[in-house]
Amino acid sequence: MRRLLTKILLEFIIILAVSPLILSQAVFAEQNVSISIDDSAIAISTLPGLLSSASKTFTVSTSNLNGYVVNLSAGGATNSLINVEDSSYTIPTFTFPEGVSSLPASSLGFGYGFSVDGGNNYSPIPTQSAPVQIFETFAAGTNQHTLTIGAKVDLDTAAGVYTNTITLAAIAKPDLCASDSICYYGNGDDGTGTMEDQSASSNTNVTLIPSNFSRPGYGFAGWNTAPNGSGTTYGPSETITTGDISTTGLQLFAKWIPSSGNLQSFHGCTAMSNGDIVALTDTRDNNTYAIAKQADGLCWMMESLRLDLSNQNLAIDDLNTNNPTASFANSINTNHPASTNDFCEATNPNAACVNQILSNTNNINRNLTASYNTNNNSSSWYSYGVYYNWYTATAGHGTYSVSTAGAIVEGDICPAGWRLPTGYGINGDYAKLDIALGGNGKNQTTEASSARWRAYPLNFIYSGEQRGSTGYNRDTSGSYATANANSAQRSLNFWLQKTAINLNSNSNLKPRGQTIRCVINSSYLASGNIHYDSNGGTGTMADDVNVIFRTATAANNEFTKDKAEFMYWNTRSDGTGTTVLEGGSVANAANDMGIVDGGTLTLYAIWQSAYNIVYAGNGADTGTMSDSLHGNIDHLTEINLIAPNFSRSGYGFAGWSTDASAATKLINHQNVKIYGPNEKVTLDDNFYANADANNVITFYAVWLPADSTYTMQNFGNSQCSALQVGTVFALTDTRDNNTYAVAKLADNHCWMIENLRLIPSAVTFSDSNTNLPTSAFITAAANSSTSNTLCGTNDSACVDTVAYNTNNINSGLTPRYDSNAITSMWYSYGVMYNWYTATAGNGNFNMSSGSTTGDICPAGWRLPTSGNNGEFSALNTAVNSGRTNTDVGLRNYPNNLIYSGDFNKTTFGGRSTYGRLWSATAANANNAYRLGFTSSEVTPVKSYNKWDAFAIRCIVK
Repeated sequence: MRRLLTKILLEFIIILAVSPLILSQAVFAEQNVSISIDDSAIAISTLPGLLSSASKTFTVSTSNLNGYVVNLSAGGATNSLINVEDSSYTIPTFTFPEGVSSLPASSLGFGYGFSVDGGNNYSPIPTQSAPVQIFETFAAGTNQHTLTIGAKVDLDTAAGVYTNTITLAAIAKPDLCASDSICYYGNGDDGTGTMEDQSASSNTNVTLIPSNFSRPGYGFAGWNTAPNGSGTTYGPSETITTGDISTTGLQLFAKWIPSSGNLQSFHGCTAMSNGDIVALTDTRDNNTYAIAKQADGLCWMMESLRLDLSNQNLAIDDLNTNNPTASFANSINTNHPASTNDFCEATNPNAACVNQILSNTNNINRNLTASYNTNNNSSSWYSYGVYYNWYTATAGHGTYSVSTAGAIVEGDICPAGWRLPTGYGINGDYAKLDIALGGNGKNQTTEASSARWRAYPLNFIYSGEQRGSTGYNRDTSGSYATANANSAQRSLNFWLQKTAINLNSNSNLKPRGQTIRCVINSSYLASGNIHYDSNGGTGTMADDVNVIFRTATAANNEFTKDKAEFMYWNTRSDGTGTTVLEGGSVANAANDMGIVDGGTLTLYAIWQSAYNIVYAGNGADTGTMSDSLHGNIDHLTEINLIAPNFSRSGYGFAGWSTDASAATKLINHQNVKIYGPNEKVTLDDNFYANADANNVITFYAVWLPADSTYTMQNFGNSQCSALQVGTVFALTDTRDNNTYAVAKLADNHCWMIENLRLIPSAVTFSDSNTNLPTSAFITAAANSSTSNTLCGTNDSACVDTVAYNTNNINSGLTPRYDSNAITSMWYSYGVMYNWYTATAGNGNFNMSSGSTTGDICPAGWRLPTSGNNGEFSALNTAVNSGRTNTDVGLRNYPNNLIYSGDFNKTTFGGRSTYGRLWSATAANANNAYRLGFTSSEVTPVKSYNKWDAFAIRCIVK
């Protein structure tokens, strides 16, 4: 007999949170809950046929006078234990006979579960969507709880390590609901909505209030009497009998269902049983909706559509929407914003309706406050959704020319794979559903008929309608759009009233706004196979078999081709057919190729052998950079980026990014990748993902606007100390209004991350704007000659040629790329300064050691020091690990050092090959220290002739 040893690892996720119920009661400080555990892992080694277990003790504390509950669930998509090396081997939870919630350990079968009584009795691990309450307290205090996990396996279980995550959530109990009230709780919502308590009396019929809460990634399925959904569930507008609420009111908790996929790719309705509920996300705007399989065998949305057509980022096309007309999709993309909040009128009908698509987007329900009385007060837009006129509801199909009673339009605003319900005659969707629910499929005038549609899980509500710019009949009736016309001026609707329903003959003016509930489109195009052709590449890929072309996506490429990169799939081998991206929809491709049910769609790999790189000014005022700077660069080639030839007044250049909106994301503290202007990059798959259809990668200049509070001159060490390392922003030098990007680097100092561009002859220097310039320098800057040679070996020569630093010796350079050199413009390289000018006259040939106290940097800033303990060495240690055999760390963002070269009397040198920056430290009478760097060497402590000209980077004093 094979002896099996299985090791099981369980990792706990401990949720440290104040219950969302607390937030809804606005008493956060009084109901704090904390949960802690010393070691969150449980390891169980078990033998076949034997129950093994391990326990963990955790502590829960609360100041909430009502106490708390602890819920348990599996943290992942499954509640099984998964083999870490082969997911096909799983250990399920214990399965118990119907009606039994736990069994003694001695009677357990195979599986795993949890125990709260030390292992005497076990229960199954609940799923993520249905957590189970395992502990409860009724007062404030600190308590310890013990949870035991047990597992028992048979000989068929493969040996190995099995794991899953268990979530423990400690949730404060809400304040008791006041007597004669119904209290609504968000129960994990995102905190954006609030709801007032609803007045009620004991043992009376009360209509509940639709939810004013929202929770991204979850669908709202109704109200439940228990926070974990184990109580009684009611529809959001269901009429209920209150029972005795004379002492304590009725507490109702939002029942949330986590999203399990997308509406557009869902085709699992046939596998669901009637009454099953899931939540699905609309890919167009990431709104999630609860979905139920109803008694008619179809899946229906349980919530009203909330698609906001004014969203500038919203795309409406044939891939995500149910067959919209081209003119409708175009109107959505081009008519922002709406010119009026009124819906279209009957005069000049089609044009008026087209022009008023966006009046459906003014969200007149969005700002409603949930409340209840008998005078037609309103509730939340989250439940009511957006109102759509019939032209918009039908995505452009429903014009005034559709005039035949009962005519069905073949397209609408529902997600692809879903559609508007029909509402004409006994065979309409609304009539069929009513019959399946026990009705007669005709118009009815009873309270019971209305209650049937408002009950869970139908969840229809009194959402009202919109006429012009005004909402009507909220909390009195609901007007739900159908796919049917009634006449030239009117469309059919499903009309829900408090004492009646009209299923198939009520009509509404087409300009009026109505609510939408979508139903699954059960006849949804053809299915078949997708075959992948390497098109000259090597390798194999399996066909995708029995896919629905409308919802299928193309597989990621697994072929390879020597010295070539995969670009995309195409329906023709020469790339002239329909293009399909990896992971992209194949719907258009199948349609364009005329693939019928049972057919095969062949996708050919399209290859390209090289990258091209271009640089974009991205808002720059001046400068150009040729599109041929980098051409025909092979995959995985290393290149040095080119310093910019662009400038932008009032902005500092922070680097390059393949994301055109990088600056905005940086300012908003969002994750974004930025590269230094001379950074070395490898053109790998991450860059390829940003290439366009022609394999061109665009690097966009990242511009940061000048800070509105500080300038270079009034930003000092105290402000720098308050910043986190890595903070990047921009400051303006008041002397010439040049703006520079600055950053707090890894050495904990704030540095300019651009080279100084100050022209001395164009500036009036003083102690108030410059770092302690000498009077001799101030005079020299105003009066010196414009000789084109730098100073010689004496002070007088240097004084006389201060102005040489002003002739823009880098200006006019043209960026280019070839195998020998890359050159860029003075904007990036800055002005070259000899040491006398760099130190504003403080550094002369009589100074043989030490560091100057003054220099040409702005007041409050200075030149970095050098020497073995200098700031150049410290920076290299912090960002380059002290290495001297490469400068890669110094050139990377946000350090941004560049190969600006130098100038020796009359000769430029080193552009695109090396960089040199002056320090404030003298080495001897003739030399001063500077930072030098090439791709293979960094020299933080090396001196050079004081009369040579180098670039400058300033550091905060």
